[in-house]
Amino acid sequence: MCIRDRVVLCPESTPQNDSKFDPKLVDKDHCRTIRIPYNISATRRRIDFFVRKALKELSLEVLLFRSPLRIYRDLLARADSLLQQEHFDVILATTPSPLALVVADKMSRKYHTPWVADFRDIPAQHIANLPRFSPRHLYIKQHKKFCKSASALITVSEPLVNRLANWLNKSAYLVYNGFDPGDFQKDLEPEKDLFIIVYCGAIHSNSNPKAFVDALDLILQREPGKLERFRLLIHGVSKICFRRHFANRRCSHLIHNMGRVSFYDSIKAQQEACSLLFLLSPGVEGLLSAKIFEYMYAGRPILSVPGDNGGLSDALLEETQTGLAARTAKDVADILVDWIDQWERTGKVECNPRQDKILFYTRENQTKRLAQILDQVSMANS
Repeated sequence: MCIRDRVVLCPESTPQNDSKFDPKLVDKDHCRTIRIPYNISATRRRIDFFVRKALKELSLEVLLFRSPLRIYRDLLARADSLLQQEHFDVILATTPSPLALVVADKMSRKYHTPWVADFRDIPAQHIANLPRFSPRHLYIKQHKKFCKSASALITVSEPLVNRLANWLNKSAYLVYNGFDPGDFQKDLEPEKDLFIIVYCGAIHSNSNPKAFVDALDLILQREPGKLERFRLLIHGVSKICFRRHFANRRCSHLIHNMGRVSFYDSIKAQQEACSLLFLLSPGVEGLLSAKIFEYMYAGRPILSVPGDNGGLSDALLEETQTGLAARTAKDVADILVDWIDQWERTGKVECNPRQDKILFYTRENQTKRLAQILDQVSMANS
């Protein structure tokens, strides 16, 4: 497979089988794409839900590494047919779906085609937080088993490159998640009547907006009029998660759940905001969320809570001059009051991002790096 002549093999995405289905992203093919039909009955969905609830962290990921079995068999059969009919220089299998690793492993062994495992997230990065006898250790062990035949590994940050290389004892390379400038509209201005700060994406179990919410309560206590025209808009969080983090607080009336929105609507919301909230997962070394790259190009100042104490995200914000990290509720409150004061005086928050630094992280540049890695693997195995 050459990066300029590529085939994508993937399960079909439909509202029935994909909880994150976005019709605006479907059928936007930039190369030959083979979609394997994947239909889940309502009964099967209910069974899957109750099994996951009953087994909790074990879940179907561990119980059935190749689950659901039908889509695994169909993907494997179509990949087998494809490699019989055509020559490929290299196979790229990307996670988090473990199915891709299994299929790539089997096809590589059968047809002697080198393959690369691309980890946008690696299960071992959370292993320090797992109980000794957690069933998820089996899930991690399965990843190691199927990656033994891989020629190289790719992941999203330098610390994870080192961890992945040590974990699997293979060459590992860095390709950032990045962003696409074409996803953004030109000349969108922030809201004028309200100071709006936007958060987009899920709030993971090890992320916590408490310091931010405490800061709002602190400002309301000290000078309640300061937040009269302030709103925090949360996009992409479930009602249960929203209530858990934001209900029954003094500042709850300032925080609005906007529900799930399409990818392009989330980009538009970022551009129309006065500033952006970025929630980190403390204690997870090497984590570099894809969201931060979109945030950087949106052109609004980013408030990172609680920061990562000078780690990757803090360094990235400093390098690109796109935002600030706040460790405590008092730090958050001081920054918010300063930004609101600026907005009341000038209609915006001062932000002078380093475009030369930001543009390094475009997906075009990251794809060039990926192409170099694939060419290197292909030539090493020719």
